[in-house]
Amino acid sequence: MKIGGQETGGPVVAMRGIVKRFGAVTAVAGAHFDLRPGEIHALLGENGAGKTTLMNLLYGLERPDAGVIEIDGEPVRLRSAQDAIGLGIGMVHQHFQLVPRLTVTENVILGTGSQRRNKNAILAADSQRLDKTATPASRSEGRSGAAPAPDDRRRNKTTPAADDDQRRVRLPDLGAAAAEIEELGGRYGLPVSGAALVADLSVGEQQRVEILRALYRGARVLILDEPTATLSPAEIDQLIGKLRGMADDGAAIVMITHHLDEVMAAADRITVLRAGANVATVPAGETSPLELARMMVGREVAMLSEVGEAGEASGGSEAAGQAPSTAVAAETARTAGAVVLAVEGLASADAHQGSNSRFGSGRSGVGQPLASTADHLSGASRAFSGVDLAVRASEIVTIAGVEGNGQAELEEALCGLRRPASGRIKLNGADVTGAAPQKLLDSGVGFIPSDRYRRGLVRGLSVAENLVCDRIDRPPYGRRFRIHPAAVAAKGAELVERFQIAARSSAADAATLSGGNAQKVVLARALRADLRLLIAAQPTRGLDVGAIEMVWNHLRAQRDAGVAILLITTDLTEVMALSDRCFVIYRGRLTETPLNREAIGMAMGGAGPTAAGKTSPP
Repeated sequence: MKIGGQETGGPVVAMRGIVKRFGAVTAVAGAHFDLRPGEIHALLGENGAGKTTLMNLLYGLERPDAGVIEIDGEPVRLRSAQDAIGLGIGMVHQHFQLVPRLTVTENVILGTGSQRRNKNAILAADSQRLDKTATPASRSEGRSGAAPAPDDRRRNKTTPAADDDQRRVRLPDLGAAAAEIEELGGRYGLPVSGAALVADLSVGEQQRVEILRALYRGARVLILDEPTATLSPAEIDQLIGKLRGMADDGAAIVMITHHLDEVMAAADRITVLRAGANVATVPAGETSPLELARMMVGREVAMLSEVGEAGEASGGSEAAGQAPSTAVAAETARTAGAVVLAVEGLASADAHQGSNSRFGSGRSGVGQPLASTADHLSGASRAFSGVDLAVRASEIVTIAGVEGNGQAELEEALCGLRRPASGRIKLNGADVTGAAPQKLLDSGVGFIPSDRYRRGLVRGLSVAENLVCDRIDRPPYGRRFRIHPAAVAAKGAELVERFQIAARSSAADAATLSGGNAQKVVLARALRADLRLLIAAQPTRGLDVGAIEMVWNHLRAQRDAGVAILLITTDLTEVMALSDRCFVIYRGRLTETPLNREAIGMAMGGAGPTAAGKTSPP
């Protein structure tokens, strides 16, 4: 069989009858999956379908309760991620596994030691394979595949001085490693500075580090969980091209994603899971996005037809500067109300994510006092500047852009987590510049943060407690130092059902939720009855098509009910589906852009105008 232009033999990975339970929940129910050299194999399913769990089992992060995993036709027992790495398996997680206080270089080489394989192994897999039958103990003794016998150890006994020499750890050459990592990043179109502190990187830049870490360790099987969530359309095309090049050279790639257009563009084969079990495995050329969505959620997904029609309408036939539909513009003019949010000349103090946040950055303790804004201004470049923006009742205004262009810092400033250096933020005409988040919440502002785990969820609390934590000190949920558990539980159960949150119960810890269901919790909490302004940053990141449709419907319903919505997103399809007006942020500057897919995509990549551009009237 040919895949990626090459003849393939047997699968490099075969998983048969895999079962994984977490308490009473069966996350994977007898699933099977195989991966061949030279192919990109997409793994699809709803949130909670078992996709990531199945790949965590392959990567050694979990152990199956039943079933067999084979590498190159031989059964293996993966007791840890180190075992998987030793067999040439790398994984880039949806939620990053980085140490914020370390540099990029330190994160990439962390844990490699003497076990790092040749960096070119992904392109020369056959010559770099390990003995799969070796036990972890034998691998720790070296690459010979056999541990020294007890008699050998006695014959080779050394003096205490020699033992001291052997115990000395040879420190890595960080400079050489940084240069190698930067060269690797340049080769694969993933530029990053090896000396940068991970705490200061944007989400998109952190994702690059994760991919480079797998490549640096010589992965020949590469598992990517939502790899394009933070990339621009041009960067997505580039990444898909790089992945195809790796596959053509023999790499085996698993791609977990909810973006069906990317699946159709990149994948050779597609496996769909539902409720932890297989629905189908099909060649990409023999299916369609509509059929895949139907297999994923078990019903028709109207959103896909709608997006397809919108894409045809904005396919670039209209003249530059014209919106694709005058009906949309007319409806916006007819329904938009008074200005709810007005931003005037807003500028950040510096360009370091979190360094001027109320809660500090990775280098400062949470809640520590911060230096005054003036201390940050001298010689510092700004994450965003000259931001002028107005959002009216009954409209969705979108800020589109690739991660790392200042939208994270702008989000923090608008949500009260970052003090701006200059400019004003007004809510219904009242100046709220620098106001605390609780004051904004009390004024009818709802937040969906871009980082659901850092800003939106407390994993140690229950699902119900997370759903009401922004009002848990108020009746009926509590008063001052007393919480009313029955009221919290009742509201939690109601929202779990309404927003279709897949949890054992509302009393389950939030830490047990999949990424998509965690996002549903954040959404459900934000859409409260007294909502007047919603700031939604990446509201559908990591969600399946069914959940995306639900979120979009909720956002539209809120807009139609009179809520002003500021949507910050990297997803161009989402921009086209929801926007009444659109701005693109590039290098910290906003430019109002016509609702044209090609124009917005080019502006996101820096091909459009980079001046302040036309801004919305106050």
